[in-house]
Amino acid sequence: MNTKNNQRFQETGRRIQQALFTLLAQRDIRQVSVRELCEESGVNRSTFYAHYLDIHDLLEKTGREWMEGLLQSLSSDAEWDAPHFFIPRGPLIRMLCFIRENRSFCEAYLRHYPAAESEGGFARIWEGTSRPYLQALGMRDERQMWYRFLFFRAGYTAILQEWIQTGCREPPEQLAELILAAEPGREPPVSEG
Repeated sequence: MNTKNNQRFQETGRRIQQALFTLLAQRDIRQVSVRELCEESGVNRSTFYAHYLDIHDLLEKTGREWMEGLLQSLSSDAEWDAPHFFIPRGPLIRMLCFIRENRSFCEAYLRHYPAAESEGGFARIWEGTSRPYLQALGMRDERQMWYRFLFFRAGYTAILQEWIQTGCREPPEQLAELILAAEPGREPPVSEG
C-alpha cells in the first residue's frame, strides 16, 4: 500500500511537482490542467488526486516545501552567526539565484499565495534575526519593532514580485544590495550615475 511516508509515494509527488515546474515555464497556472500534469509526470489521475486535491493544492504545497527547504539550507550558512536584521548577504544572493532559476514557479506561487509565503519563512526570520537585531539597536517597544518588520517584509515581497515580473533583469548581487540597504542601521548604496 502506498502511504505518505513511503519513498515511492514521495518520489511520485516530486515527479508531479517537477511536471508543474515544466508546465509553468510554458504557460500560466490557469492554463495548466490535471490531465497535462498527469501526462507530463507519467501518473494517472487517481495517483494525482491521492497526492493533491487540485492544481492549487499542488502549487501551495510545493511552494511551502521549497520555501522550507530553501530556508533550512540557508540557515545552516555560517553568515547567520553575525548579527543582521533580515538575511545575510550571501544567503540572500543564493535565495535570489534560486528564485531566478525557478522564476515561472515563483511568479505563480507569489501571485496566488503571498500570505502563505510570508507567514512561514518570515515568522522564523522575525524571531531568529530581526527582533534580536532591533533589540540590539536599542529598540524595546514590541509593537514598534513588529511594525518595522512588517514594513520591511511587505517591501521585500513587493521587490521580489516586481523583479520576477520584469524577468529578473538585475543580477542577484545588485538586488541583494538594494534590499539590504533598507535595513535599519545601514546606509543605502551610492547610486552610479
